[in-house]
Amino acid sequence: MRQQNLPPEEIARTSQRADYLVHAFGTLLKKPKPTEGDVLELVTNVVKTGLVEPDQVMDFLKQVPKDADKLRAFLEHRRAAAMHVAITMKSIAAESNAAQGSAVPS
Repeated sequence: MRQQNLPPEEIARTSQRADYLVHAFGTLLKKPKPTEGDVLELVTNVVKTGLVEPDQVMDFLKQVPKDADKLRAFLEHRRAAAMHVAITMKSIAAESNAAQGSAVPS
């Protein structure tokens, strides 16, 4: 993977946000029937952490399906996307650390 020239702080923040979302979506998916209320609670909590801006949440909420049968697939897709970002950021961080000659944290 090619180094993306992102500042280390941005790599760390994006990685932290993605890790949080992977866990949060995974927690929702453990429920037999996640609801819109569960999603609202998730986004409220992520805004409180400061990892996501309120305007980003509003865009996300517009995408949440009203149909309960489609909600699970939506959440699975979002979890997979967050997992992809988390893996990508860890790879970029490892490349950045290797380029600087420092040890890669595990």
